[in-house]
Amino acid sequence: MNNTQEPTNNGISSNQKANGWLLIGCGLLVLMIGGLCAYFATTTITLNKGYAAFCLLLFPLAGVALMGYGFKTEWAYRKFGATPLVLDPAAPGVGGQLGGTIHIITDVNANKVPEFRALLTCTHRRQYGKERKDKIRWQEEAPIHWQYNANGAQASFVFEIPEHCWPTKEWCEGSSVDWSLQVEGEFESVGKFDRNWNVVIEKRSALANTEEQAKAA
Repeated sequence: MNNTQEPTNNGISSNQKANGWLLIGCGLLVLMIGGLCAYFATTTITLNKGYAAFCLLLFPLAGVALMGYGFKTEWAYRKFGATPLVLDPAAPGVGGQLGGTIHIITDVNANKVPEFRALLTCTHRRQYGKERKDKIRWQEEAPIHWQYNANGAQASFVFEIPEHCWPTKEWCEGSSVDWSLQVEGEFESVGKFDRNWNVVIEKRSALANTEEQAKAA
């Protein structure tokens, strides 16, 4: 199954969406249900001394933990903004380049270059009955180049994709080929950054097609 993000006018959305409020809502629901369970469990423990009833007291704790994780997720997402990925070229392909830019909205120190990396990965996924196997077919790191402005920092990078690589393939007949891009690192002032995006790699890049047409002419 392919989870490729659809590009928008503002770029490709990262896989780290602002789902913290969903986790908070689920945690609140578990807390409410757990509270009712705890009420009955307390009576049962008092009367029967049952260990099973005591376990029901863990539900409110699970709800609080889930809410705490939700707040942490929401804060981590909002700390850096949406960070949409803008590709250049817009339709990269094998035998050509994949260039990208992301804008990170945060207070950074322009005098200290953060240690970041961009990682592009091609993964072949196959299904054998109930078992699924993932194999990395190609992977490469690229350095990050920084530009700073009043709203934060702009990170850019570029990859050279070899011609022997496999293009993106939607899930069909028990297999797919997926490409993912990860950018991670740490800002000294605001902490760790880790986002990833699913991207589509065409069979032949626009650059490669242009070169072939020029040779044919």
